[in-house]
Amino acid sequence: MNKTQEGRGISVKRSLKRPRRWHRWVGLSLAVLIVLSSITGLLLAWKKQSTWLQPKEHTGISTNLEAWANPGLIASAANKALTDSLKLQTSELPLIDRLDFRPKRGIVKVIYKGDWEVQVDATTALVYSVAKRNTDWIERLHDGSIVADWFKNLSMSILSLGLLFMTMTGTWIWWIRRSK
Repeated sequence: MNKTQEGRGISVKRSLKRPRRWHRWVGLSLAVLIVLSSITGLLLAWKKQSTWLQPKEHTGISTNLEAWANPGLIASAANKALTDSLKLQTSELPLIDRLDFRPKRGIVKVIYKGDWEVQVDATTALVYSVAKRNTDWIERLHDGSIVADWFKNLSMSILSLGLLFMTMTGTWIWWIRRSK
């Protein structure tokens, strides 16, 4: 090895020292968020294939929207089914979070606070199922909103910027080593 190659070897080592250190510490700092986001993201990707994650979606009698029952009737049928199924008093019934209309399936999913779901036929208001939705709390865990909205914004910003930084420093380290 001649003197120019020796000198170049030292400058390559120096040029890699700081990016490697940053890359290592940022990577270690992000590890918990990356692992949590990866595991919950994997579960969410498979939610339609698992009845533990999300209840099987039923098909209603009609997809004709004009034949559908009043949303109030659908909500009442869902409330009765949930109180009967969980043996609750009417005063203990969780609040309805949303009505999820599925026109192509002819059903309405009545989603409650506390992650319960009641699937109701949109035409007859016949209840098809009462089940726990595990995907809802997994989604909140995935995006950080399980703690608070401000935490969701902070953790997702840190994760996004951290992954961008890791990609840039990893590419830099790879490029410098490659050009040795």
